[in-house]
Amino acid sequence: MNQDVIPNNDDQRSTLWIAYALFGAGILFGGLPAIAGVILAYIKKEEVLGIYQDHYRFLIKTFWGTLLGFVIGGILSVIGIGALIILAVCIWYIFRVVVGALRLKENSTITPTGWFK
Repeated sequence: MNQDVIPNNDDQRSTLWIAYALFGAGILFGGLPAIAGVILAYIKKEEVLGIYQDHYRFLIKTFWGTLLGFVIGGILSVIGIGALIILAVCIWYIFRVVVGALRLKENSTITPTGWFK
């Protein structure tokens, strides 16, 4: 008898915590762990449903929004406002990672399409 192994919610939640930890480590290590976190999010987002999928989509949007913000900030650093944009993007990134982790701790949903939470 061939049965697919379906992970339970604890396994899904643990994997999501790992993704958030990688995004959090990205704050300390220049974003490199966040690359691993977004890869994990892309792999796992189709395997889960409900609030966990929303969290993965939230993390993916956080990664790409941050990358875009850094590119724009880097380009605009030529005219002097890039540093302010990069600072704002850093604050936005930290806010999203913290809010997402707190929502996961409470086992509540998050709006993946929103820019703030």
